[in-house]
Amino acid sequence: MQFTSRAEPGPRVYSAPSEAVKVLRRPPSESTRRPERCRARSTARVRGRTTTVAQLTLPDDSHRLQPDNSLMSEHVLRSRTCQIAAARTPSSPLPDSSRSCRKCANPMTCGIREPGLETSIGKLLLASLLGALLFSCVRTEQAPGEILIRTGSFSFPSLASILPAIIKSRELDRRNGIRLEVQSYGNVASYYAALVSGEVDTIPGGPLILQRMRNEGVPAVITNTYAGLESLLVISRDPSISNLPALNGRRLAADMASSEFQILRLIAQERGLMIAQDVEVIQAVPSVARAHLESGEADAMLTFEPAATLALRTNENYHVVAQGSEGWSGLGRGTAWLLVSSVREDWIERHSGRGVEAWRRTLASAARMISESPEESDAIVSESLRIPRGTFLTAVESNRIHIEILYAEEAPVLESLRTMFQFAVDTGFADQLPDDGLVYTP
Repeated sequence: MQFTSRAEPGPRVYSAPSEAVKVLRRPPSESTRRPERCRARSTARVRGRTTTVAQLTLPDDSHRLQPDNSLMSEHVLRSRTCQIAAARTPSSPLPDSSRSCRKCANPMTCGIREPGLETSIGKLLLASLLGALLFSCVRTEQAPGEILIRTGSFSFPSLASILPAIIKSRELDRRNGIRLEVQSYGNVASYYAALVSGEVDTIPGGPLILQRMRNEGVPAVITNTYAGLESLLVISRDPSISNLPALNGRRLAADMASSEFQILRLIAQERGLMIAQDVEVIQAVPSVARAHLESGEADAMLTFEPAATLALRTNENYHVVAQGSEGWSGLGRGTAWLLVSSVREDWIERHSGRGVEAWRRTLASAARMISESPEESDAIVSESLRIPRGTFLTAVESNRIHIEILYAEEAPVLESLRTMFQFAVDTGFADQLPDDGLVYTP
């Protein structure tokens, strides 16, 4: 369990061992008062007394905490916390060298707020802890024999949110001996950072991004396919922009951390268009990208389903400039995948391979429901993602959503993944091919 100290100069987070924290009761302030909608009281036993998280503060000798049976200074604990926060928010400003921590003098790895310094990392960390606390208030009980798996999703309509919505709605996880917990993220960077830190056990991710993560030592493997390139679309309302080369000298709104952007960049590069050099890129998640396009600040936007269908249905002047599957097929490199399922190795080891099979069966059940009961699936996705009824169904019938669960170790899938990995090296996106361990082997 983690406890947050409200003492100045800034937020502190510690892994609290038994008999290490002193309880100091005080009236809750506006900043510490718990949200009205969360009625459950998260409690902890400290020196034989029960108290709420908001009432925990740390004594002066808090540096004597011994998490994991080893002495660790207050500074090291805070420094590690700052590193995690920085990984989740790579765009957050860090203090310069003149305003760094006096203990480590390294603003790039610490960012601890000393007296008088301003930092957003502590606030972001506190917000994430409060979010986790709210999430714990509604956590369901795990039945004996069930395997817990945590996956990431988005707070905006996305492909990654579709199968978890269907699984939870029809309890497909319980039918396969799995208990699925879904954690939502507001941007792509924090979504991938959750897999790196172990906050989630699995996510659907871009194979080329997972290739780079594996090369950098992230212990995650690809277990199966998830979605094809049909869902990647470039949309414009300018009739003069009818293909990718027409974007030369124009402005493109796109989320540069997404797998869709990396695929588009490589496809355009093969056609002589250097995105981010020949094209001005405006960083934006799909909802913001659409606003840029609507206001005229961008000439085109990179988006994906179901957000693409939402845009096309609301403005008759919007048209598709490029679709990922067509762009890739023009390269003559076989089949490619926009998203694949990635699972952390430590989770696989904990469940001795049994968990992977149960999880893949669960995903396959949800994908099969889409093809067999598209209207029922549309109702589920519309309610969960809060999009108008018929949006998801239109995307499926228009062949802009192709979700298919194929095992990564099967020969055709393995060959397509290796082709993508080699393409990433050939175009300079990745510095080397990944080791064989990136693709799951039973």
